Amino acid sequence: DIVAADAAAAKLFGLDPQNIDYIKIASEMKLGELDLNKLNINRIIL
Repeated sequence: DIVAADAAAAKLFGLDPQNIDYIKIASEMKLGELDLNKLNINRIIL
């Protein structure tokens, strides 16, 4: 899910994915999920 990947990267850099136009537009076009809370994300802690 490329929208989720970009949304997660935006959050990693302290940005709100809702404020990044191309991520929001891609989500509106149903190209992926913008709401990361709806996803099952496995995190790896090194």
